[in-house]
Amino acid sequence: MVTLQIRHALRSLRRTPAFTLTAVLTLVIGIGAVAAIFAVVNGVLLKPLPYGTPHRLVGAWHDLPPLSIPNATQTSATYFTYKKLSRSIENIGLYSEDAANVSEAAGAGEPQRLASSWITASLIPTLQVSPLLGGISPTPRTCPAGPTRSSSAKGCGGPGSAPTPR
Repeated sequence: MVTLQIRHALRSLRRTPAFTLTAVLTLVIGIGAVAAIFAVVNGVLLKPLPYGTPHRLVGAWHDLPPLSIPNATQTSATYFTYKKLSRSIENIGLYSEDAANVSEAAGAGEPQRLASSWITASLIPTLQVSPLLGGISPTPRTCPAGPTRSSSAKGCGGPGSAPTPR
């Protein structure tokens, strides 16, 4: 009985190709849209953040309404103030996103523009992650004029690994 109904449906679809094409395209677009929406919801809402305890992380920004500056950049002074005087914050770290031109030591290769960040020494232990390359100074010195230390994240390969434009 079911095979008879399937044959009848296929014959009907074969007789009206415009309707068949419209129905198939509608199904394809609908299934694709559902898959795309699920991928976004899964990546943004359902999948946990890649940090040790993401439910305990918060971000802090300052708004300066008299100067019309929303999300003002945190300074070293506010960092040290929070670190010293706060009793409800377990740990604190700062970062600043930037970009840098990187080339070979002898300058033989073509320089590449890579995304970079400046971070305080306490940020990596706060996030409970470890750098892919480089490391953390055994005695962290969080000082704006302190020594520079390099760590590397994803996307910093050898020749032929183009940086992602920002």
